[in-house]
Amino acid sequence: MQWHATGAVTLKLARKADFADARTLYSGGNSAYFLSGLADGTYYLELQGSGGETSAPLKLTVAHQSLTHALWLAGLGALVFLSTVAVIFRGARDE
Repeated sequence: MQWHATGAVTLKLARKADFADARTLYSGGNSAYFLSGLADGTYYLELQGSGGETSAPLKLTVAHQSLTHALWLAGLGALVFLSTVAVIFRGARDE
């Protein structure tokens, strides 16, 4: 995520919309933060400037693919890869 600010900011993450359970993810002068590893669910993010001003909350919904779906896609990718390798080797052998 990226933002535009003219000083240090604090990025907070919460599970509740009222930020009662907020925790600080980042505090400093950068203008971006990489967020990963969240479990399925709804999260709320907000920025607070060094002067105390607070951004409007951002609602983030995380929904991962099922493991079965991911394994099917990985298997299909492996099949396409192996087929491509076989066609390349067959073509190279025929020459």
